[in-house]
Amino acid sequence: METGVIYKVQNLENERAYVGCTRNFPQRIGQHLLLSSSGDESLRFYPELKKYPEKFYFQILESGVTLCRLRKRESYWINKLNSIECGYNECLYSGNEKISLIQVNEIKLILKTEKTKFSVIAEFFNIDASTISDINCGKAWYDPSITYPIRRSTVKRKKLSIDELRLIHELLSDTNISFSEIATMFGWESESVIRKINAGTYSVKVLDDNSYPIRSIDSRKGSRR
Repeated sequence: METGVIYKVQNLENERAYVGCTRNFPQRIGQHLLLSSSGDESLRFYPELKKYPEKFYFQILESGVTLCRLRKRESYWINKLNSIECGYNECLYSGNEKISLIQVNEIKLILKTEKTKFSVIAEFFNIDASTISDINCGKAWYDPSITYPIRRSTVKRKKLSIDELRLIHELLSDTNISFSEIATMFGWESESVIRKINAGTYSVKVLDDNSYPIRSIDSRKGSRR
């Protein structure tokens, strides 16, 4: 199970802090430093970090947090440290609000610099994988200064684990979910692997031969695709 950390960025001079969460702490530090040095001001502390980087330090507050709990634990620490009123955070995360522009920019950065599956990014931000796909293709939050798709190549397909295969089998058994939607959950633009698993021609099977194909149609309307 993938986990992440809750971290703090603190200004040693004025003691103001920013609380964030990430799956990769060293990489996130690098992203903050890179964005602030480039003049980005999407986070409140970036102008100060750019001008006085030596006055800031980064600290892990909590580690081993499951992805589905990261945002809630982030809000806990924001509240505990009072980093909205006395720090650099702008809001608490409740899980009910729509995704913010800051989060959209963070997703775009992940798509550009990482090879994380769309489904994992979606879980991290508590949104649908289809939203990640739309951001990647420019269908949502389009920015004319960006060349789309942001991630030009699909995630390199490592050999699927038995647990991943079982999950795909479970998704295939639900005919309300299309092949393309399942592929998107795994960060793939192509449906070829999903179709092979459905037909029983993938290199590893978790069912007997008579159980394939798992479904004969692939659409909510029941027509072949």
